[in-house]
Amino acid sequence: MRACALTDTAGGAEECKDNMLEYAKKVSIANHRFRGANLADARLKFEWSDSFDPEDVVGHHDWRYERVGALMNVAAAFAYLGTHEDRGTADGVKAACNNFQLAAGTIDAVREETRAAAWTLLTTDLTADFLEMLHTLFLAQAQKCFYEKAKRDGIKEKLLTMIAAECAALYKDASLKLTHLRRSLSPGFGAIIAANAALFDGLQHAHAAPGHLEALEYGKQVARLQHAAAACQQAAEVCQKGGIGGPVLKIFTDAVIKTRDDAAKAAKDNELIYTERVPVLQQLPPLERKLMVKPMTPPQLALPEMPTPLEAPTPAAAPVVVGASNIPAGPSHTVELKLYKPHATTKLGLTLTSQGTEAPAVTAVSTDGVGQALIKLGDVLLSVNGAGCNGHEHTTTMLRGEIGEISILVQRKGEKPKPAPSAAPPMPPMPPTPPAGGPPPPPSFESAQAMESEALQQLKAMGFGEAEANGALRAANHDTARAVELLAEGSLPAP
Repeated sequence: MRACALTDTAGGAEECKDNMLEYAKKVSIANHRFRGANLADARLKFEWSDSFDPEDVVGHHDWRYERVGALMNVAAAFAYLGTHEDRGTADGVKAACNNFQLAAGTIDAVREETRAAAWTLLTTDLTADFLEMLHTLFLAQAQKCFYEKAKRDGIKEKLLTMIAAECAALYKDASLKLTHLRRSLSPGFGAIIAANAALFDGLQHAHAAPGHLEALEYGKQVARLQHAAAACQQAAEVCQKGGIGGPVLKIFTDAVIKTRDDAAKAAKDNELIYTERVPVLQQLPPLERKLMVKPMTPPQLALPEMPTPLEAPTPAAAPVVVGASNIPAGPSHTVELKLYKPHATTKLGLTLTSQGTEAPAVTAVSTDGVGQALIKLGDVLLSVNGAGCNGHEHTTTMLRGEIGEISILVQRKGEKPKPAPSAAPPMPPMPPTPPAGGPPPPPSFESAQAMESEALQQLKAMGFGEAEANGALRAANHDTARAVELLAEGSLPAP
């Protein structure tokens, strides 16, 4: 794998790309499989050289660092293949464009891996600024391939203007991002980017000039072409100062000759025939741009179904030794807490203290940190996402590197709270049950009133008057049969 990465041939680049893609996949599987393992304890350290300084070798105990190193080689291989395609043919320029888009997609994967990593500042080639610049550069190279194909296919000048304008913007953006990195990079690297930015700045106006000629805007045509000639001349000079020659320099000098001749002819025609005022370029409307390319993720980066991870031993299986200075006095219990850290810069707001590599204790909790709701003073941190906590510095580094949901196992003072008994739903009220052998319960007021009314109607139906019936019912305690007897006997008490 190392040999093919150092081979300066298309075959070597193709082999390097395939090998590194397969290796990156295996590293991802290993990272998932052994995600709870402490690589420092296992003495497993991955080392890579800086892309621009082979003597600068940096190592780190992190699976992601190893995967990023492999992916950086994949991106370089794609870029090498794109640069060495025969772009003089339709198939060659299409293949080159495809390779540059795959290189940009690979850098996207690198940026995703390095988003929450602590080792990105160890070398220039892994800084966020450099990766963003490289991503933009690969898209610029892919757009340039599309421009070359469109020009060869005889596309209309208006569309060529839009494609060239986007090329100019991408190369200019990459060149600006490279400005503060120049000390770390070779002069030729920055020179070719700046030269392409100037070249396409000129070409976009060269392709826009015929539109002004068709619209009989001769002064505007001259302004566009004169700027095109000056920009292409600047591009050729940047190449020469950067030590770039041969076929690459010829591309720039050919553009100089073409734009200079076109500008001279247009200026002469305007001076002798049209006599239009030539405006300043800044007075003309900006040219419309059109992006024709996008990052493409290599299909080989798709991961298979992951095997079951081998989790790190939990404290129950292999108890973490807590230092005597941190262990809570009296009874204690373990609690698993789930914190959410949305960004790498989000503060947990915890101050940890330990002696040596003992599990650290929480000695302060900030009110503006996301940990203040769950973490308590005196909690001893045993593990973070399954990895054991070895001292406050090691634990702080782990917490800073995590993003998203974080599972923290802590030892907390006091007995483990018992779950509250679940309350039974209230039973509906039951009707009263009479005691065995006793009299039935008295009727309700509503039912007694209904019975009395019914008895009164019965007595009135028998021919008794309402006053007599009411008096009989009161004397008989509302017993209809007894009231009839009293009425028949004529023995009702005087009212």
